[in-house]
Amino acid sequence: MTHGHQHTTMIRSAAVLLVGLFCITATYAQETLTIEKKKSEETILAPAVEERLKPQRMFSLGAFGGYALDINAASELVLPDIPSCCPGYDGAMGGGFVGGLGIELPLSNSLEFVGRLTFHATSVSQTKLEPITVRQGNQAVSANITHELTSSMSVLSVEPLLLFKMGERFGLVGGLRAGMLMGATYDQQERLDESIPYTYNGSAVRNASSGTLPQTSAFQFGLVLGARYALPMNAAGTLRLVPEVQFSPLFTSIISGQSWSVHSLRMMLGLQYDLMRMVPEASPLSPR
Repeated sequence: MTHGHQHTTMIRSAAVLLVGLFCITATYAQETLTIEKKKSEETILAPAVEERLKPQRMFSLGAFGGYALDINAASELVLPDIPSCCPGYDGAMGGGFVGGLGIELPLSNSLEFVGRLTFHATSVSQTKLEPITVRQGNQAVSANITHELTSSMSVLSVEPLLLFKMGERFGLVGGLRAGMLMGATYDQQERLDESIPYTYNGSAVRNASSGTLPQTSAFQFGLVLGARYALPMNAAGTLRLVPEVQFSPLFTSIISGQSWSVHSLRMMLGLQYDLMRMVPEASPLSPR
């Protein structure tokens, strides 16, 4: 075999080898592109994961009402500028209606802000016995002058409170009470004992008067401390009946310059409704 013939044979072999390598490379590239295209199509066509929603409480609205047992704490109380011989009243137990509207905002799982507008109407009768000695014939007879003061008043208060929840139903509530005395009236008189033969110009009653309580303190300030229990009224638990007991002392006097404040024991029943919204539910792929 001549040298030229060998050279031609080598060239042909190299060409065949190059063509073979090109075909193998082209085939591999085509298969790779096909696999990547399928993956891309699968990614595009894969259904999106549906986001699950759950209800979340935004705030609660409510109304409440009940009875207030009012402790009228007084010491030598005398109505200014009102004719009376009374040495001073020392308080008594009274009572009346308490009710209002409220809103509750959750701050955490166990703490909520409570805002209330409260109306409180109360009345009380205070009595003071003044011992006297009178002559009946040739004898000294002991008797009493009975001083009576009946008063009625109403207070409109704003109460910012905090509710500490101890479980799903029971909670403790506490905060401030700031209000305005909306109206206050009185009826006062002095009576002699009917057992003695004496009168005031033919009547057993004197210094009888009535009208608006004088020199009242318009602003009233105190505290609210209490406990409550929530009873669900529907399956979702968004409607609740809430019995509540509160003690609400006032630190301001009803009449300026006099010792007379009212401390209330409230027994109330409330109705609450939750306003809800839908929020995404937390998941391992999307923690909230």
